[in-house]
Amino acid sequence: MTPSAPNYITIPIDDPALSVSVITQLIRMVETTEGLDWLLEAGCDPQLVDTVRHLKTRDLFEIAPKIKGLLSVSLADLVMHVKRLLTIRNDQELFEYFIRHGANNQFVAGLWKKSVTEVKEQRRLLIKGKDDSSAVDMRATPKLRANLHQRIQETWYQIRANNAMALREQIHKLHQSFPDMTIDAVYRVASEFDDDAQDAPQNCKYQEARRV
Repeated sequence: MTPSAPNYITIPIDDPALSVSVITQLIRMVETTEGLDWLLEAGCDPQLVDTVRHLKTRDLFEIAPKIKGLLSVSLADLVMHVKRLLTIRNDQELFEYFIRHGANNQFVAGLWKKSVTEVKEQRRLLIKGKDDSSAVDMRATPKLRANLHQRIQETWYQIRANNAMALREQIHKLHQSFPDMTIDAVYRVASEFDDDAQDAPQNCKYQEARRV
């Protein structure tokens, strides 16, 4: 594999199956006016183009192992699509994390700009009959409750200092510090004194730990 031009890499084609795919694509190009013009402008002999167009599948497999070539790949496109794929995959994993860890349907729908119906359907697929019984009881002794409130709010203050993170990423990071609580419960405590309430979905900010 060697560089061919800035932001491009060339890959040797030494797999007969790949060679067949490339030739098949060439034939598809010949079948279109635009593709045919492009091949002729590139210097292909018209008679050869016509011959290639009429090759049978068995002919392709016979000549494929004998053809040597290079496949040019755009590094910029490769990087862009890999990043996009990872972003979509990470976002879906985070979406499912919120559902699995006690964020109510309306809250999740607002954070992901989805309908409540979509969130309910995803919850139905992910969690069947599971409740929030593992959540910390916020009605515990005053001492424990006050201590827990303070820890949550201090952690939230530190997380909020990183404005580069989206709200749902901040909430996820907060929940990582208090995994025995539901997301609803921990965020309700954390956001008590937030000034930017508009960042949170309407009517979700102070909800009890529950599922809609």
